[in-house]
Amino acid sequence: MTMNREKVDPARVAAAAERAGETVAAVRTEVALLLTELTSIEGLARGGAALALDGVAQQWRATQVQVEVALDDVARALADAVEALQTSQAAASPTHSR
Repeated sequence: MTMNREKVDPARVAAAAERAGETVAAVRTEVALLLTELTSIEGLARGGAALALDGVAQQWRATQVQVEVALDDVARALADAVEALQTSQAAASPTHSR
């Protein structure tokens, strides 16, 4: 990976990370909502439809776990990126180099 030598605006990075964090939260909410909806529909179905819905709900539960892990990774990466940028900016500031 090559390093970009242009000055990075920490405020823009932090704002982008915040927006991405809001998206992560929204995705997390929607993923949970879909499982709630599937579970409520399961109780209304009978016979083959009930079996099919149960299978879909089980599959979604497994998917939800994978999505949650990925969302945690995204949130952690965003926080790490902002922290690294802030640390880099602080180290490069004139008052820090005394």
